[in-house]
Formats: sequence, C-alpha cells, structure tokens
Amino acid sequence: MSARVAEVIHIIVPGPPPKKNERHRIVRHGWRGAMMNSDKHEAFCSRLFFAWERSPYKPFKIADGVWFLEVVAYWDKLAHKMKGEPIKGGPFPRGDFDAPLSSIADALQTIGAIDNDIRIEDGSTKKRFDKKRPRVEITLRRIR
Repeated sequence: MSARVAEVIHIIVPGPPPKKNERHRIVRHGWRGAMMNSDKHEAFCSRLFFAWERSPYKPFKIADGVWFLEVVAYWDKLAHKMKGEPIKGGPFPRGDFDAPLSSIADALQTIGAIDNDIRIEDGSTKKRFDKKRPRVEITLRRIR
C-alpha cells in the first residue's frame, strides 16, 4: 500500500483561534516559573483535532516536503474603539492579525497532523468578521 500524498489540505475549525494573550499561562514551580499552553489553546487544539479527524486527510500526516500555511480567522466580534477612542476607518474584526499563524502551526504539530512545524516555510493570515459562524480556515499547500 502506498502512502497518500496531498498537495493541498483544507480544514475548517469551528470557533475563533485563541487570542495572543490567551495562548499561554505561567505556572509556578517553587521559585521558577514555566510557560504552559492555556486552557483556551488546548480547547482550540481539541477542535482542530476533531476537524482533522472528520476530514478526508485523517490518516495523512505531513512527514515530508515544505509547506505554505494560510490561515483565515473569522472572528465573531468587532473592535469599535482603541484606547477609548473610535477607530478611524473601523470597525475591524477583533483579534491579532499575526497571532493565529504560529498558534496554528504549533497546534498542527500538537495533534499529530504534521511531524514538525519546521516544515512550514511560509505563511499568510487574514482576519474576517462573521458573527454567526466564527471559524478558522486552514489551508496547507505543498511548496516542494
């Protein structure tokens, strides 16, 4: 039996990704602290795992090649103010523009979808607003 090779993988994960300041938490061990994934990040990993399990790529694990990661985060809230002042040109979807990319690369490795996120050489992220159906659309494209 030959291994399946995918050139493009597309997964939709319900709910928004964790925000940048919600990704980690500090845990004290005596006088030292350690950084751990937050409960919200773990919940996102669970949602990603179930989306991966339901996808046609389930038995597939990225273990070779170089990949491009595209993330489109659909947030369910809009930002109308910044530091108490109305945002000129806004409102904008809440959430950091750059936070989902590294978060999702780590989550893909955590759930076993990719053997090492070092395989992701390039990426892009977009944020959108969808009040009724917040989600994260993840697309991986083989570069070589």
